[in-house]
Amino acid sequence: MSKKKIMIVEDEIITAMSMESKLSRIGYDICKLVTSGEDAIKNVEQDKPDLVLMDIILDGIINGIEAAGKIRASYGIPIIFVTGCEDEGTKELAEEVGHAGFFVKPAKIEDLKSAIEMAIIEHDKEKKGVK
Repeated sequence: MSKKKIMIVEDEIITAMSMESKLSRIGYDICKLVTSGEDAIKNVEQDKPDLVLMDIILDGIINGIEAAGKIRASYGIPIIFVTGCEDEGTKELAEEVGHAGFFVKPAKIEDLKSAIEMAIIEHDKEKKGVK
């Protein structure tokens, strides 16, 4: 089985690099680190990640929820939110676009790994038409 590709969308570079390092060590291929919703949307087309880890508050005009909605609608790629936003309004907006997980920073790598694995398995089943 090939390594699964993950795009990290995070405007805090130290946080993004830490996530990249930890996820790489446990066997994932990090295809891109991007800091804005606009870049996430643009790069999904060329990088074709298996999953996107998405912050909500980002550089640029488009926030993580809007970017996730566009990515899910256009490509069907699973999104896991990893954010500092934990208010109910933000959680409700994230629910509306659909996601495979919602974690408040700092997220434990073990928890992320479990959510990533489940999201990719479910997405693969959907693509194959398996319930």
